[in-house]
Amino acid sequence: MTTPNPGRLLLTSGTRTALVTSLWWGVASSVAAGAVASPQGPSSARQAAVVALETAATGTAAAQGLTDRASHITRVRAATPKAAAVLKAGVARSATVARLIETLEQSDLYVYVETTFLHVPGQLRFAVATPQARFLRITLNVPEAEDRLIAWLAHELQHAVEVAQAPEVTSPATLAQFYSVHGERVSAEGQCTRAAQRITTLVLAEVGAAEYARK
Repeated sequence: MTTPNPGRLLLTSGTRTALVTSLWWGVASSVAAGAVASPQGPSSARQAAVVALETAATGTAAAQGLTDRASHITRVRAATPKAAAVLKAGVARSATVARLIETLEQSDLYVYVETTFLHVPGQLRFAVATPQARFLRITLNVPEAEDRLIAWLAHELQHAVEVAQAPEVTSPATLAQFYSVHGERVSAEGQCTRAAQRITTLVLAEVGAAEYARK
């Protein structure tokens, strides 16, 4: 089932491209609907896309305040203060979250994490690709308990790692195609991978153990 997502990214003045293909609870098999193609030409469109994503995370570096263990993170970035707090807690309390981020640090992806109200625990969207990099956006549902936010962050980071290992994924449409082959349908809206499901369970156990150890 195709589930269009109305999220959009500003590319140039008056030009937008749809940011669809949400990974609802896992990965939704959405394709871009009503997208406006960006003009081809000098690298201005690509540069504008990168600038738009950077702008979305303005102030991120100061907001993140990640632990020393993760102070080198550059490719997984918080777009909201709450997301920064979840990233910090995730790295501090889960070895799996730290490992997933380390894997993404070695990839061509930039992953922006944000928090807002959703009808699902988390989602991942393909934003844009340039010759140098690909951009993804993870959104986590709030309000939610920190343990569950960390687990769902890990879940979506696992999907980001799967994309990092699939260089053919360069658009919302190819993302949908990838998960139609490699994912399993878990609801009317979306697909998921067994690896992401295992990660969710593993990280819930990790953060629970870390909490117990502190008592």
